[in-house]
Amino acid sequence: MNDLVMLIPELILSGMSLVLLLVARRIQRTRLAAAATVLAALAAALASIWILSQGRNIAFGGMLVLDGYSQFFKVLIAATLALAALLSVRSLEGIPHGEYHALLLLAATGMMLAVSANDLLSLYLSLELMTLCSYILVGIRVEIPTSNEAAIKYFLLGSFASALLIYGISLTYGVTGTTDFRAVASALSGHGPGTNVLLLVAIGSVAAGLAFKIAAVPLHSWAPDAYQGASTPVAAFLAAGSKSVGLAALGRVCLAAYGSEAQVLSVLLTGLAGLSIIVGSVIALSQTDMKRMLAYSSISHAGYALLGLIAGTSAGASATMTYAFFYVFMTLGAFGVVIALGDRGE
Repeated sequence: MNDLVMLIPELILSGMSLVLLLVARRIQRTRLAAAATVLAALAAALASIWILSQGRNIAFGGMLVLDGYSQFFKVLIAATLALAALLSVRSLEGIPHGEYHALLLLAATGMMLAVSANDLLSLYLSLELMTLCSYILVGIRVEIPTSNEAAIKYFLLGSFASALLIYGISLTYGVTGTTDFRAVASALSGHGPGTNVLLLVAIGSVAAGLAFKIAAVPLHSWAPDAYQGASTPVAAFLAAGSKSVGLAALGRVCLAAYGSEAQVLSVLLTGLAGLSIIVGSVIALSQTDMKRMLAYSSISHAGYALLGLIAGTSAGASATMTYAFFYVFMTLGAFGVVIALGDRGE
């Protein structure tokens, strides 16, 4: 199958984002931009299902892999995008409609590329596309000080996490001579588990960078401020989309690339999961702002979702996929209630 054909979902989303940017100044009605985004998300989901029916494929010289795992998360991302666009219909006062939905589409494009990544560099670049769009979405309400503050904090902490991730990738390349997941796993199979200090630092750095994406403790401090400062639909999109992508990336990296270091990963993920569950649950109880409470709730859920990956098996990854599926719709529903209560002035 042609490489570009396998990128149809991403091409649909990025193409629609360009269309919305070109006609942004002519879009006067929020519902028109939202409808275009929903249609693009639906088309991308259908394209992902069709690609899945063609069997497992490798694209762009092994940079991307299209299998049941990646296509499941692509459909989930498309659903997240569509529901976030629908939640945005009544929540875009003072926000440029075309640019807003174009950013949603580009962020979702990065998410889809990230869950298909079969190489550490393609994973990093995809996550950066998602994250850069997320920074702008959080701070797009320029007239609101809390939105600007949240965007700056998110950007600074996100830059630190990105630096950790690329540092871990560079160390992995230094140890193995490659960034391809399968090649990394093959190179590491000759090392004794836990014997290479540079490799342990690399795994810790990559795990920390990805833990930031799912707001796992101790890399969680951006989430409450970002969710509170952003518009509610953007907070919903970040809580659902970013979390599912981070979990997908962690699952792929842990099983496909660093599987030989399963014991080290198990200890690391156990610590992240335990801290996230406890800290997220306890601090959520003391919150008086609904979006901050949901932010800490999402931190706790990140811990529960990580439990499946601790096992280091395909069955554990399947459990995390199931958890991510229900988490996405539960979270979007919760933020939908916040929007509904806000419309009623409660």
